[in-house]
Amino acid sequence: MSAPMLIARLDTANVWRQKYKEYDSGYYSLIYRLKDAINVGADAVVTYLVVGYGDDRVEGYNLEALASVRREANDYGIPFIIEPLFVNKGNQDSVKDNELVKYVTRLASEIGADILKVDYTGNKEMFKEVVNVAFAPILIRGGPKTSNDEEFLQMLRDALQAGAKGVTVGRNLWQAKEPDRLAKAISKIVHENADVGEVLKTFK
Repeated sequence: MSAPMLIARLDTANVWRQKYKEYDSGYYSLIYRLKDAINVGADAVVTYLVVGYGDDRVEGYNLEALASVRREANDYGIPFIIEPLFVNKGNQDSVKDNELVKYVTRLASEIGADILKVDYTGNKEMFKEVVNVAFAPILIRGGPKTSNDEEFLQMLRDALQAGAKGVTVGRNLWQAKEPDRLAKAISKIVHENADVGEVLKTFK
């Protein structure tokens, strides 16, 4: 088995602050360059594309920053992952609206993402529309912690059936009661097209 790959994030934004303190206006900052990631041994880099802040100039700067990363990724031959997000101050539900996710996914594709890290919108048939506008493979964002492992695994399987190629998982894995078993279940669903009921047997 090959060693895990290191993916370095190059940027930050204040979109996550809304949970604790509503922001007056958004900011986006590219805090590292691609060469910084190479210097620590990164195999790929990832950035946000944040759309929906009140000040459109933030979005403009974000696009310029990603274009510069794309050029550097071409120069160094490093895969470039873009995580497109739509934000709406005071209304987090709109983040997973299918039309909005389609829009930001297409925009990230046009910038030149090699891989897209995208929110699953909750409906297989509708999510196929998101997949169809993408020029690159889609990995599903793990998103907020689900109520149980079965809910998360079913979301993953639905997304794969709609055309996603994999998943990026954070808290749904490392906050799980048995993360080692959940990791194996995720692998079976992604790589072996296993049924959720089948993989859940590994928890018993």
